[in-house]
Amino acid sequence: MLEFEPTISQRRRFGLFLLSAYRELRNVYPGGFESFLVATCAAMGNRHTGKPVNVSSIAAMTGIPRPTVIRKLHLLEEIGLASRSETRHGTMVSMSAESWDHVRPHVARLLELETELHTVSEN
Repeated sequence: MLEFEPTISQRRRFGLFLLSAYRELRNVYPGGFESFLVATCAAMGNRHTGKPVNVSSIAAMTGIPRPTVIRKLHLLEEIGLASRSETRHGTMVSMSAESWDHVRPHVARLLELETELHTVSEN
């Protein structure tokens, strides 16, 4: 919940971001926005820890049911953006370096919007 009311301009920019991101992501990721969320969580987790990410963790972070995460991962594997391995800790996901290249511009745009909103809330 925001501690302040976003301006009309901020709402418009965020809405335009969502629409453009959705259109772009449907072209890049089979399975659309949910596949993007799965790829983003896995790619960010891989970059942060240097290790594969657990499927259950992705489900918990995104709110996407675990079976759906697994289906989305199958789609990402088919296009070469993800690989899975079974370990004693469960199904682990590794994203290809190319996957981060797909995710990065969208994450950067979200961070810009978040920074702008945070700056406004402090003033």
